[in-house]
Amino acid sequence: MADAVHGDVEYGDRFLEPKLYQRNTVCLIDIKYGAAIVLHSNLHALAFVLPRTLFVEISALSGSDSVEELRCRRGEINEVISNLSIALLQLFDDANTFHPALLQHIATALCAHLLHEGEKPELEMISTEPRLSNWQASAVKRFMSENYAEDISVTEIAASIGMAVGEFSIGFQENTGSTPEAWLLAIRLDQVKLLLKDKSLTVKQAARRCGFSSESVLARRFADTTGLLPAAWRKAVYH
Repeated sequence: MADAVHGDVEYGDRFLEPKLYQRNTVCLIDIKYGAAIVLHSNLHALAFVLPRTLFVEISALSGSDSVEELRCRRGEINEVISNLSIALLQLFDDANTFHPALLQHIATALCAHLLHEGEKPELEMISTEPRLSNWQASAVKRFMSENYAEDISVTEIAASIGMAVGEFSIGFQENTGSTPEAWLLAIRLDQVKLLLKDKSLTVKQAARRCGFSSESVLARRFADTTGLLPAAWRKAVYH
């Protein structure tokens, strides 16, 4: 229902780089084995949990076998589902019109639409065994989380697990989908957002406490990520 920024979490501990998901886009995922994201913005969305048995039933009634062809989607424009969502959202204002039968009709319409599109599943890239082990990745993530306020370099981060910086940088990106610099920056920006909730702190103080060399550096990085300067973001979110 509004633009959002989040990063997917794969296999429980593999944090992918945050992406912008625009308003009126749709994500379709299989939650059989669970799903997780790390939010980097507020989230205003409608979520539908559609049992696979419903897809199978509707597929059988329509004589279609495309239920096995449903694919994962990430931030795709879909006007039909967007319109159904807007119609459903309006019903929240009147509890008397919110009947289970109506939800069943909407669920059926969603399933029928997805089956009708009949798109083939996307082939996903399967990464090779990363040169950075899971325990090493966890260790450096912890190191960055504990030392983000300091002026630490990628060389120091790599040294914390006894690796050369070049091999570490490649291995970290293979393991997480993010560069060490981007990961550390995300941690610092998350902490800045928390500190901006404290009105007694200036933006300059928040910058220093989160490892930024100056307020101007923070402002540039913050604007690149959120589209707003820290002071404007604080006013928009907390006032």
